[in-house]
Amino acid sequence: MKALSVLLFFLIFNQSFTQEIPEKEVKSKVVEATVFLKGAQVLRKETVVLPKGESIVKFTNLSPFIAAKSIQLKAGGELTVLGINHQQNFLDKSVKSEELLKLDKDLEQVNEKIELENAYLSIAQEEITFLQTNRLIGGKNETLNVATLKQAAEYYGDQLTALKLQTIERNNTIKKLLEQKNNLQNQINSLAGEKEFSTGEVLVRVDAKVPGSYSFELSYLVDNAGWFPSYDIRAKDINSPVSLHYKANVRQDTKVDWDNIKLSFLQLSQVSLVLLRN
Repeated sequence: MKALSVLLFFLIFNQSFTQEIPEKEVKSKVVEATVFLKGAQVLRKETVVLPKGESIVKFTNLSPFIAAKSIQLKAGGELTVLGINHQQNFLDKSVKSEELLKLDKDLEQVNEKIELENAYLSIAQEEITFLQTNRLIGGKNETLNVATLKQAAEYYGDQLTALKLQTIERNNTIKKLLEQKNNLQNQINSLAGEKEFSTGEVLVRVDAKVPGSYSFELSYLVDNAGWFPSYDIRAKDINSPVSLHYKANVRQDTKVDWDNIKLSFLQLSQVSLVLLRN
């Protein structure tokens, strides 16, 4: 693979990015991160299908804490990289508001269902009370034959059984709805309490000699990450040799998931890395 390394530069390309050029939005994943004592270098890989000629490849949903001047790009194939631009997307913050609105609507629907179930439960309980109050047919002084008593007992038993089962079913439904309500309320509280951040974007203007699939590797430095060492000393007993285990404790709050990625660690800071490169 022929690789092109390109450092970020801004001045002469800002106006050219606004021209009518096909734009390809790319939602890449973090595949590797080198974590420093303070900060990290993140690597993303993605294959993009491009037409012949100029295009803008737009990497979206990136961390808001990218060090813009650290951005590097490698592109494979018969492709010329014309420029790179970094920007913040403040419009994506509306996604959180939309999610809150949806959760509020779901909560309202659950509350309506709870209210309806409570109404049905109240009706069933009133019917049970009515049956229990009026279970005797006729007056106290009226003599009832065996057939009438048997018929009344069967009717009373059937109705009361059905109503009792109905109240159990309604109570179980209300219990489940209350659990849903609690979960929704917790989600709303969690989302409402989070600080809103913009998302980072990297726009790469390229010129493809032929249409096809092109591989991209995007790397950059990012804040809100780091690691610190710790040591675990163990021995089976006082006569056994001591084993020393070295552990790396990682912290990262870059607003981007690092699930199932390759991690490596350096006992350097971002500043030290930049100085070494220079």
